[in-house]
Amino acid sequence: MAANRETVTRVKPANGCFIAVSACQAYLISGSEKGYRTRRFPLDNRYTGFLLVISRWFRHRFRLEVPSMPYSVSAPRLLGGRLSLDFVNETLPNAELSWERLVDFLESTKIVSAERGTQLLNLPQSDPQAAAALLWKARRLGSTLRKVFMAMLRKQRIAGEWVEPVNEILRITEGHDELIAQDDFWKIEFVAREGGLDWLLAAVARSGAETIAEGLHARLRICANPRCGLFFYDNSRTLRRRWCSMAVCGNRSKVAAFARKHGSARNPP
Repeated sequence: MAANRETVTRVKPANGCFIAVSACQAYLISGSEKGYRTRRFPLDNRYTGFLLVISRWFRHRFRLEVPSMPYSVSAPRLLGGRLSLDFVNETLPNAELSWERLVDFLESTKIVSAERGTQLLNLPQSDPQAAAALLWKARRLGSTLRKVFMAMLRKQRIAGEWVEPVNEILRITEGHDELIAQDDFWKIEFVAREGGLDWLLAAVARSGAETIAEGLHARLRICANPRCGLFFYDNSRTLRRRWCSMAVCGNRSKVAAFARKHGSARNPP
């Protein structure tokens, strides 16, 4: 199931139903005394398609029970504004980065193509030692960058040994810089030369090194929502951005503030 990157959600009642969501389509498999019935829904993408299928069947008053899965159905949240920040946001401190999640990140950030991503998903079966070594380095890099970024936010000194995992990847990878168009401006991106597997982490390490080198001038921020914890790079004109995403944490804060204000108005002391 991991190779196809499908997520199965149990739907009750209706004699047992399953929704299987892959990258391009979803299947509703419903069972009854007369047998099984399968319906297929084409998707624009996995995440929005999943929500559409769920909302359609929720209107039929199904009760959803989502089992524990090794990785989330949602795509990587690329809200950081820099590759290294997006990578740290994927490597949560309370959960180890999985191989499937790492490959999803590499695909979503265009470090590898979808075809190469499919090949990488099968690597733990074809070459488990190589996959384990790369995953260990990815987890180590994510943990290191998180530690350094938190120190920068707290204006603490960064010890030399902290950045060694970053330098280790930079030393063993080769590549070149390219100008990449992004919205209404241009940026320089590092393109690693393929060789072994370490090059897959080279662009992340380079992005992290650039942010660390900015020191106190870095516009590094962490979401103001205490339950979020996502990092982002503040490219706003006022340099006062507070939320990882105004559409998510920003709106939640507004709704909570509105509820508190009107709740206190209805219940004066």
